[in-house]
Formats: sequence, structure tokens, C-alpha cells
Amino acid sequence: MQFPSLNLKKQLPTTFFKKGYSVFKAFSIQKKSAIIAAFTFIVLVPLLCGMFLFPKSASQHWRTVPLPVLTPPPQSVAQEEPLTADTIYYPTDTLFLSPKRQAYVNGTMLLTVPRLKLENIPVQNGTTTEVLAKGVGLYEVSSMPSKGNPNVCIAGHRGVHGSEFANIDTFAPEDKIYLEYEGYRYTYLFEKTVIVEDDDWSPIFCTDDSRITLTSCHPKTGPSTHRICATGLLISVDPV
Repeated sequence: MQFPSLNLKKQLPTTFFKKGYSVFKAFSIQKKSAIIAAFTFIVLVPLLCGMFLFPKSASQHWRTVPLPVLTPPPQSVAQEEPLTADTIYYPTDTLFLSPKRQAYVNGTMLLTVPRLKLENIPVQNGTTTEVLAKGVGLYEVSSMPSKGNPNVCIAGHRGVHGSEFANIDTFAPEDKIYLEYEGYRYTYLFEKTVIVEDDDWSPIFCTDDSRITLTSCHPKTGPSTHRICATGLLISVDPV
């Protein structure tokens, strides 16, 4: 067979397959079947076996790798010294349980909020329905008052039971919030009020300063789809 001399590299495959196809067409049906069967056994069967026996190498290029399921990190236990007026620093990137919080005795912390006409009311231990029916409650993941960066978090009702936080939306600049606990009086200056989704826990995280956060349901009437949070910054600690 003589091939054209021009563009030999480009024309060679085309000419070869055309000649091959012409020969293949001339075969009988029996020969064609035999050739197809041989091709299947020699080429396709090993290829398919390789895909199933070695799926990582044969198919990983087009399979979608599932993303890992992310779960919330476990709550950590903050280590702290017995409460004094000293400085204590807590984690700022997670909710946590502190030994001092776990040891809290129901009602030993007193809350005073002139704006809400509350004076020395006991803070209950926890925020369950049963607890908040008796009064305001200390969050289970709250830190305890001190200098440093604790966030003392207290919840209360607005429209049911004692409605201690009924007017939590009325705080004004220069308002004060007071806590008495273990021989010290902590004075907080009102900072801001925010409204968040009911599953947003960020307002009760610790930050870079010592603060208090009061929370309640929002709106005041009807289905409570959000939470209202009023925060104050620590400005003084005095012995009682």
C-alpha cells in the first residue's frame, strides 16, 4: 500500500481506518460476530473489571466526595479559682460549664434593675419552664461575676408568671444593673439592646470584657420567634 507523501502524519490514521472498515464490511456475518466478540473479551471486559475491582483509581475523578458532617464541639469545662474580686478570663469561642457555675446555690445571687423596678430579687438556678415560673434564672452555661471577661447571663419572662423583664426594651443610656454575690456588689452600665433569632446563642458568649446579659422572649405578646437581649458592662466591684 502506498500512502500520499503530503501530510502523511495527519492522513495516516484516517486512511488506515477507512481501509480497515472496508475490509470489515467485506466479511461475512459470522466473521463480524467473531471479531466483535473478540474485541469485547480482549478490551471491554478488562476495562469494566478494572472499574469494579479498583473503584478508587477508575472512578474517583467523577464521583462526588461527600462533605464531612460538622457537629458542634463539646462544651468545655473552664478552670477557675474560687470567686473573688480578682480577674478571671473565660473562653470566648464556645459555650462552657464552669465549676463555679455548677456549684451555684439557688437564690444566692441578687439582681437589682432600677429601670425594671427590680430590687434584690433572687436569681434562680437554671432556665427551665419550672424555674422561670418562680423568677429570673441563671443560664446553665453562664459564667459567674468577676473582673476579666465573664458574661453573666440571666433569663426572665415578659408576659407570663412574674414578668420580671416585661419592660426589658425600655433601657436607656446611663441605666445601671446590679448584682450581689458572695460578698461583692457588681455594678454594670447599660450598653445596648439587640434582638436575635431564638436559636442564636451568640449574645451569651463571653467577649473581651466583663458584662451582664438579660434575655427574654420577643415580641412581648404573641408567638415568641426571637429573643431580646440587654447587656451592661462592668464598671465597678465593691465589697458589700
